[in-house]
Amino acid sequence: MLASGTNIPVQFTYILDSSETAAGQYMYSVVDEDVKGSDGRIAIPAGSTVTLVVRESGRKGAISRVRVGLFSAYIAGKAHNLSKGDTDVAALEFTEDAGRGPGHSSVHIERGTRLNFKLTSAVSLQ
Repeated sequence: MLASGTNIPVQFTYILDSSETAAGQYMYSVVDEDVKGSDGRIAIPAGSTVTLVVRESGRKGAISRVRVGLFSAYIAGKAHNLSKGDTDVAALEFTEDAGRGPGHSSVHIERGTRLNFKLTSAVSLQ
């Protein structure tokens, strides 16, 4: 069991740009550190693969936005859901304002970026 508030640090393994990446796209990344469960034992070992889903990507007016949800984790060869349908128990949102200049026209996340997801509700890994 992972408690609400648990942090899941992920090393992003893709390049994501809000002008090129469509909502609904899945991306795989890697857990950066061991994640402990409610009992204090390792629930998700470092190096485990996680699936991320792009929930929103695009631009409205001058604001570019990307929202990425933590969809599932593969632990010891078994997939564990970390979302409840279209509802993510952990998501990150990034925005960029084109009004700040040409270098701010889209949200851009580089390969190797560390993303820290925080669970908003408890998750069972059964």
